Amino acid sequence: MSTITRQTAYAERALTYIAKSKKNLILSSEIINNLKIPKSLTRQILLTLQKEDILTSIKGSKGGFKLAIPIDQISFYDLVQIFQGDLKYMDPRDRGDGFCRF
Repeated sequence: MSTITRQTAYAERALTYIAKSKKNLILSSEIINNLKIPKSLTRQILLTLQKEDILTSIKGSKGGFKLAIPIDQISFYDLVQIFQGDLKYMDPRDRGDGFCRF
């Protein structure tokens, strides 16, 4: 059985935070401090989301991260695919013998 990883869950929290913010740019340190996500994991997640064209970053003292696309165009399934790859659904009844076993 597949479960949601910490990376996927933290990515969802970070994107929600960025989307709800009234600021134009969000610093990674703000996400780290307000959401209590480990620093190294936050930076890795933000860079991955940037690489996947979900976030844009501006470098420099007035820099930060912002959404590259509207939040309503990003699904939780997108995050699962980015951080966990394709999830395969396996029907427990599909064992070839026609029986569901525990």
